[in-house]
Amino acid sequence: MHLLPNGNVLSWDEQAPNGANYVQGTTLTFIVNIPTDGPPGTVTTAVNSHTLLFCSGHTFLADGRLAVIGGQDQGLDYGDKDTDFFDYRTNTWSSGPTMANG
Repeated sequence: MHLLPNGNVLSWDEQAPNGANYVQGTTLTFIVNIPTDGPPGTVTTAVNSHTLLFCSGHTFLADGRLAVIGGQDQGLDYGDKDTDFFDYRTNTWSSGPTMANG
């Protein structure tokens, strides 16, 4: 779970919720609007169709994007080689360079 620079919260889980169709190697993420004067508001979804983000490492970049490193390599015994970036301004995911090792 991450508090984004615009005050929204980004989160994800290992699998799709409520029995939804789960596509291996993808992650359904949720962006929750958190108003300063009330309870949580709108929930928006964004699919990362590149990587299963479970068990990944994360850090914010200087421009506010979230860098997500690795993830679960679709059931294998080591981490994924993918890197991904979440842009809070557009609520979209983009793929980064592939690492040499998982």
